[in-house]
Parts: sequence; structure tokens; C-alpha cells
Amino acid sequence: MTSPRSESRDNLVAEYLSALIEEKLRVVSMEQIEGGFSRHTHRAVCETQSGERRTFALRAEAEGGLLETDLAREFKIVRALHKKDFRLPPVLGFETSGEVLGQRFIKTEWARGSVVNPWRTRVYDDEAQREQLCLSWITDIASLHSMDVEVLRASGVDVEVNASRFVNAQVEYWVERIRRSDHHPGPLAEMLCSWLEIELPDGAQTTIVHGDLRLGNMLVDAGRVSVFLDWEMAGVGDWRSDIGYTLLPYHAGKLLAPIPPSCNGLIHPRRFLELYLSTSGFLLSDEEAVYFMVLGCVKLISILCTGIDSYMSERSLDPRLVWLNIAVPGLVQDALELIEKGLTW
Repeated sequence: MTSPRSESRDNLVAEYLSALIEEKLRVVSMEQIEGGFSRHTHRAVCETQSGERRTFALRAEAEGGLLETDLAREFKIVRALHKKDFRLPPVLGFETSGEVLGQRFIKTEWARGSVVNPWRTRVYDDEAQREQLCLSWITDIASLHSMDVEVLRASGVDVEVNASRFVNAQVEYWVERIRRSDHHPGPLAEMLCSWLEIELPDGAQTTIVHGDLRLGNMLVDAGRVSVFLDWEMAGVGDWRSDIGYTLLPYHAGKLLAPIPPSCNGLIHPRRFLELYLSTSGFLLSDEEAVYFMVLGCVKLISILCTGIDSYMSERSLDPRLVWLNIAVPGLVQDALELIEKGLTW
């Protein structure tokens, strides 16, 4: 989706970027990249006085964004993780005034790679390639989960949060959003909410979590994950929430019709768990996996209901929000089957 060109906007962007990197730039092109409900990403292609081209990503707040997440907090997280050489594009700055693009934004170098959408395309035909791709990001996520949480706390992020407090807060937050929804998904969804409250698990090791761990939030280049994107729900928490969330059939391309068991359209979910647990050294029972998969379903249902409410109340005119209700019944069904049958793979 290409944004209308604005000479004044381009001049403001060029002035800001030039001051940030201490080199005179002019904007050659600016476009908004498809996707994003709470953030809008703009690609800015710039040229130096010597004729060299440089490309930057401007991750901006979206007007009427779906989630009330704090961009300043996200900046602290990505800056801290980039300093630890986690797989992120170079983080260059945070524009706080909102006067350049009309919203605040995080500026990074543009990263090589492409997003793989499991709802649109199969991820490689070769099974060995799919497993190799999956193994590449399992290694990275195990590294993230083993990183000292003081990396974030030193930046003022989640100073007093541990795994137990995180899980309790997640359940309370997502359940309450469903219960307050103007377009409530129904009594079966309420059953899921009550089950999560009753079956709260004991805490595990406190770790850094991504918060939206799925293949669609990664860039793939040359058969492996080059960078991880979309850190707006990251923080200090419980690693099991990342694993349960990424195991959801929804992230493998399921809406309503059943699909073969799969983790992100790459490999069998049991194989994914074996690889992750052997790499990380953590332990995860099937019962724990079920709980955090159900929590992941409820989290997604809550987000989808928020989007539906936003569109119906005209807080947002984004037509993509109309279609979010299609996914809700499948998520409710998946969660209920997990509670009734456990892991069937």
C-alpha cells in the first residue's frame, strides 16, 4: 500500500534522519507496508549526497490502533535486545514528538528478508527445508528465553514482574477484555475464560518473552530467520506463553476447516516441542502446553473482539477488521477441544 507522496512530509523525514545519522539525506521514496493493526511500518528509501542509497524502516503508532501498547516501551525493549546482538535490525532512534509523520515512530535499518504468511502460501515443499527454517528460529528463541531478564529491567521494563505475576496479569487482562467486549463471542468463550482463572498454573522460570511469537512476525532470508519483528507485547514473563501461543493451529493457517497438526506450517508440533526443549533445556508437560495454548486462543479471541468493536463503533475504518469475526469460532473450538481432549498429537 503506497502512501500519497507529500513533499513537506518527505522533507521532515529527511531532516530528521539526516540529523540522526549525521549525514545529509534526501527521501527518494516513502511507502507504507501492508499489514499492522497497532503499528504502521513505512519504508523510506533515501539517498546521500554521494548518491548512495540507504533504506530505513519507520515503525509508527497507528491512529486508532487495535491494542493500547506503548511505543516508548517497545523502543526500550528492541534497543536493549539489539545491544545484546539478538536478531533485530539495527535500532537507530525514537522520534517522540509525532511532528515528522504525524505519529511517534521507531527508526531502524531496513532488514533483508520476506514475511511468510501461512494463510496464503505453503512454506517450502521440502520437509528438510521447513525443519531447518524452524530450527533456526528455535535456536534464537531459546537464546532469548535464556537471556538475563536484567537486560530489560535495566531499561525500566517490567522491573517487578516475574513468571507468576505475568501469567496472572495475562489471564486477567485478556479475559477482562473479552468480558467488556461490545460484541461478546458467547457463552463458550466465557467457559474458556473461567477455566483459565480456575486452572492457573504454578510459576516457571522468569524469562524475556516475545509475546507474539509466530512465523508471520519474522523475516526469512536464505532459508533461515533473519530478524524478529513486532515486539509490542514483549517483556519479562513466562517462556511457556510464547511456546503455547506459537503452537496454535491458527498460526499454521487454520481458520474453520481442520488442518493436519503443524507448528506455523513448518513441522509437526511434537517435533517442534522436542527441538525447543532439547535446545533450551526447559521442561514442559502436556498439561502445561494445553494451558498456555488455551491462553493463546483466548488472547487472540480478545484481540479479534477488540478489532470488531473498533470497526463497529467507527473508531477505526480499516476494512480488514470486518473479517476478524471469521476466525473467532475456530479459536473457540480449538480451545474447547484442548481442554476436553488434551494434546491429540
